[in-house]
Amino acid sequence: MIYAFVLVYQKKQAMKSIKTISLILALPLVLISFAQCASNKPFKLQQTAPFAIKQAISQNYLGGRQGNKGEKITITISDSDMILDSLFYKNRKLKLQRNAEGDFTCKLSFSTGKHYTMHENPQEEYGNKAPIVDANFPFKLTGNEAVVSYLKNDITYYYNIGNLAKGKVIIYP
Repeated sequence: MIYAFVLVYQKKQAMKSIKTISLILALPLVLISFAQCASNKPFKLQQTAPFAIKQAISQNYLGGRQGNKGEKITITISDSDMILDSLFYKNRKLKLQRNAEGDFTCKLSFSTGKHYTMHENPQEEYGNKAPIVDANFPFKLTGNEAVVSYLKNDITYYYNIGNLAKGKVIIYP
């Protein structure tokens, strides 16, 4: 009878050890999963920016080479010390660069260099590949709407600058 109690006691101790080991192994997995959820949260847009947008223009361009076309985006802001980093526009992230006048510019190229078959019979278009769309694009933008990212005190912020104005078409020789 005492032997049975000893066996029951040993089983209880073994179960406690298994529970402790399971908890030690499971806790880091739970913490890692929460950390990934926090890093995948949507980018938070600021309601106001520490600068004023003087002008935000999108200009189509053509030329330079056969099939070369796209959009040139120019953003002029009031604060010359502010650094704009990127532009989120038409499901793409574009790196902004400051030009000699102090404006920020980037180009969105539509040139693919690939030949697509266009035909009135859709079966003749077999083999055309669909464009690649970034499923992880952080913003829901419509039309000519754009979001700019800027740095302030080494922290990245995001601001919706609204719709870009359409400028004159640029034709390169």
